[in-house]
Amino acid sequence: GLLNSKKGKDYKFFWLDYIFQKSLGKKFVLLGDDSQKDMESYRLIAEKYPDKIVKIFIRQTGFSQDKRQRSLWEKLKGTNVDCMYFNDEDELENVENLLKAV
Repeated sequence: GLLNSKKGKDYKFFWLDYIFQKSLGKKFVLLGDDSQKDMESYRLIAEKYPDKIVKIFIRQTGFSQDKRQRSLWEKLKGTNVDCMYFNDEDELENVENLLKAV
């Protein structure tokens, strides 16, 4: 199953879209990382449902950002939905406090 996933390339976007459509009056916090499709999927959802998203948290998985990750992050920030890109060196306490504030 790991090598031959049947989910399809836009699985995460379509699943989130379905949840957002069915969750009238609810707001969401999205948590993801920069390793696969989270930033791209979250950008599409943020463009479609900006008023339903309280905040998007993206964890940096590597030691640095590559060109692709920087580009995806800039596009995600361009949605004007509140976003935070953090890494393991960021103080966990600060991230936990931000989550509590949401």
